[in-house]
Amino acid sequence: MILIKENSEEAVLYEGPIQAGDVIGFHWIHSVEHIEWSETFQLNEEGKLYLIESRFAGFGAGIPHEHQDGFYVEEGMVVFEPKNHQVDYYDWIHSHTALPEITYNGEIMLTGEDLPHHQSLRMIIEER
Repeated sequence: MILIKENSEEAVLYEGPIQAGDVIGFHWIHSVEHIEWSETFQLNEEGKLYLIESRFAGFGAGIPHEHQDGFYVEEGMVVFEPKNHQVDYYDWIHSHTALPEITYNGEIMLTGEDLPHHQSLRMIIEER
């Protein structure tokens, strides 16, 4: 199961099924630079979540820049494809304007308005 929780309360705000090969996408508008930024995660056969791609229109605060490999430019976007970048969870401070949507296998799963504004949130994968 994919869960999105409030960090402070541990209240579950979203819960849904996920299986190996499924892809979760976070689609951002950078709060300072006002550029597009997306992060794509995929669940592997062992139930582990991996960052498979970050795509952004330029560099700004919080955008990965310290990696020396895996970067290329495609259609005006910088693309970063890390190797073996496992994440145990994904934390963010939610904003209705900075995160317009979260996608599941390319379809909108949640919009920014579906989650509480200015809250510390965490996405985790939990076996049930």
